[in-house]
Amino acid sequence: MPESNRATELTELLRAGDEPVWSRLRELLVDKGLDPDEVIVAELFSDDNSLEFGLVVTPDHRVFQFDFDYLHKTIATAEFSTWRDLTTSWQNSPYDELVSAAFEIAN
Repeated sequence: MPESNRATELTELLRAGDEPVWSRLRELLVDKGLDPDEVIVAELFSDDNSLEFGLVVTPDHRVFQFDFDYLHKTIATAEFSTWRDLTTSWQNSPYDELVSAAFEIAN
């Protein structure tokens, strides 16, 4: 699936998904000062049995990488164990194509 299609699908799930993972991600993004109705999800995938790796971009072109961790927790109490601002470095990262595709959707 092309990156832009995947980002569109993930973003729609973030905004309207009723599964616990999407509800909790919305809560955690708000806690970080981001509006789940405005961010684009560039990527989200399972990186372990209890960890999701994710990338989001904002309308003002900030980029954040996170680990959504629910080890020894329920999804409802999951936390971001990692939260990295990649705004100034994403172009030189392994995520450059994913982020570029997300920015195309945001524009």
